Amino acid sequence: MPVIAVNLSANVFGRLSRLIERGLYTNAEQFLEVAACNQLALESGVTPAELIERDHRKPFPVEGAPPASVPKESRSSAARHSHSKKRAGKRRGTSTEQPASPPPATDITEVLGRLSLQQCRPEQLATIEVSTRGEEDHIWGQVNRLLPFKIACRWLAVFASAGGSWPDLQAIGSRLADDAARLGTMLADSDTQAQRVRDAQLATSLPRIGNMASQDRFLSQFVARATRSGRLYPGAICHYALVSIDGGKLLLTKPGLEFALLTNPVLDSPIDQAFCALSPEEREFLQWQVIRYVPSEYHDSSLVAGAILEGNDTPGALAEAVFGHFPADWTTAAKQTHLSGIVARLTEMGVVSRTWSGRNVAYGIAKVDRCPLYDHVAKITG
Repeated sequence: MPVIAVNLSANVFGRLSRLIERGLYTNAEQFLEVAACNQLALESGVTPAELIERDHRKPFPVEGAPPASVPKESRSSAARHSHSKKRAGKRRGTSTEQPASPPPATDITEVLGRLSLQQCRPEQLATIEVSTRGEEDHIWGQVNRLLPFKIACRWLAVFASAGGSWPDLQAIGSRLADDAARLGTMLADSDTQAQRVRDAQLATSLPRIGNMASQDRFLSQFVARATRSGRLYPGAICHYALVSIDGGKLLLTKPGLEFALLTNPVLDSPIDQAFCALSPEEREFLQWQVIRYVPSEYHDSSLVAGAILEGNDTPGALAEAVFGHFPADWTTAAKQTHLSGIVARLTEMGVVSRTWSGRNVAYGIAKVDRCPLYDHVAKITG
């Protein structure tokens, strides 16, 4: 029998290992054999529903053949149906791909259980001292939402409370990403049903079920990225001094644990009653976190908020006002991405407001209580 070597990302391998641990497969070899047989059956016209009905986790007796229990007529009919759908899609100029379905309610219940405030045992957790980031350590521009910060910190607090120790990223990365994807898929469906406008959508920046690339991005941008050699590169929750990496383990800092324990409207209310991503207390907390521990973010946030206060309230005017203060070796595209990320994070923290008129947007300073970052900027700008 031919032997094939396959390179898998740490995220994919972790998900595979979880299925083996649950007893669904005896080892990785069986999983890959089943995956190959299933794909060959799909290529021959068997539908996913037929595969699942006939127990898609069992290797087929004939290499590359669909399950014998699936009638030939069904296979040919499924193939004709599939081909006709593709042709119809081409004639109409539309895609035949279907959006991911929301996860079953039981899955969401389990996910929310792993994000439950009641599962946190802060008295059992030893936090780590905060390490302030460098002034040149800018936050990646595509980090444009802060709910993923909350999800990651709460998940780590619950996991460590249950296990009595802080987790290793390589061991839990796939589980964290999978839970975030299930929640993200459910929130995306909620956004659609509630017809939430762009800035009010809850699922933005969260991964989706079945989209491995989005789960990898979630881990690398918000948590940490692991190379094949085992080296870890910190994500946004580390840059915000909420989490520290020590020997491959993810440890909440003291402020990170405080943030994890704050009540959140998405995680601590009925999922269908969520009205915003962060509570006023969480927004205020993150502003103080920026002021105290993230000097580059404080500098960039003050620069952008100050420019808006001075009347630069359109994307073009704001860019013209601040681009000269960004590193000289950055390209225009890098500066624009960075600026968009700052504005998005300031909006999430309740400092900046965005008013949309079609595709045009106007910026303003939000009029809210307890806005320490605004108070600091207002003093600077006079």
